Order: sequence, then C-alpha cells, then structure tokens
Amino acid sequence: MMNLRYLVEQLQLLDEYVGHARSISRRTNEDFLGDQILIDAAIRELTVLFETSHNVAKQLIAGLGCRTDQSKAKAFEILAENKGSLGWALRGASAGLALPQSGDLSDDNGG
Repeated sequence: MMNLRYLVEQLQLLDEYVGHARSISRRTNEDFLGDQILIDAAIRELTVLFETSHNVAKQLIAGLGCRTDQSKAKAFEILAENKGSLGWALRGASAGLALPQSGDLSDDNGG
C-alpha cells in the first residue's frame, strides 16, 4: 500500500536535492574541478537524488499494487511500463488527504 505522506516527504526532499545540484552546476568547470569538497558534494547529491528517486518509485509501485521488493533497475522499468496508470494510483491514495494541488496527476487517457 502506498504511504502518501511518505511519498510527499520524499518528493519534497527531491526538490531540495535538485536545488543543491543546480547550485553546484552553476560553477565553472575550472572552479568545480579545482575543489575536491565540491566534487564530493556533487557525488553526494547525485547519490541522494538517486536513492530518493528509488524511494518515490517504490511508493508509486505500491500504489499500482505491484511488489516493491524489486531491484532498483526493475522498479524504474515497472514505472515506465505503467506510466499511464500512475495518475489513477495517486488519486486513489490521496482520497481524503489534504495535499497541495500544484501537480497534474492526469494520465495518458485524459483522466
């Protein structure tokens, strides 16, 4: 079963991590390559972005009613195969839960 509160928390973390990564990406190549601490920070941000993306994927897969104990690669394959159903899974999970309405949950079927 999808834990929508956890999913929202993970999406908020993703937004934060993307901001950090964007900040790092604004550096010049020379500045970046000359700063080992910045390189380490970039590696960390990419790692947490990937791990948090996987956490989001597992929650979305749970909303589809699929097993969530797959490998990371398999989790993303399942999402790609079921992208048209994700909007319906999120709608069902969010029934009765007050969430910001900033995202579009429409699926490929116009719903």
